[in-house]
Amino acid sequence: MLRIDRLCIYVIIFGLISLIPSIDRIKFLDELSVMALGCIAFIDCIFNNAWRKYSALWIVMAILAFYAIYSIAYVNNNVPEAILTDWVIEQKPYIPLLVLLGIGPKLNHVDRRNINLLDKRSNMCYSTSWRVNIDKTNSFSYHIWGEYYFY
Repeated sequence: MLRIDRLCIYVIIFGLISLIPSIDRIKFLDELSVMALGCIAFIDCIFNNAWRKYSALWIVMAILAFYAIYSIAYVNNNVPEAILTDWVIEQKPYIPLLVLLGIGPKLNHVDRRNINLLDKRSNMCYSTSWRVNIDKTNSFSYHIWGEYYFY
């Protein structure tokens, strides 16, 4: 059986570490973290046969896929590229939340301390760069737990 709760915690820590320098330089690192969590859920379903654990994720993805297909096929208000971009943007907050609810990683004291420190440092970097009009709510932990979960 593949143990993925530690892998999930490592992805969260990597996401927080990578967001600190990505304020101005690399814009897609939060999408990579979300994609990594989605891949972890898919791998868990394949290797551990845990499809039921992620049933909420699959239901939300099916609803969003139906919306995208319906918008492309029947509603001609927008171009397909914009609809697919909207579809990806709509999935972004649901994937980490539902994957973490499905996995239920157990954070020990060291993990909590490390994530707390990384989140405070990334929020400090965002709050100092917020003065130059950069969105503070792009923090990876903000999308998953909200801003004040570890404080």
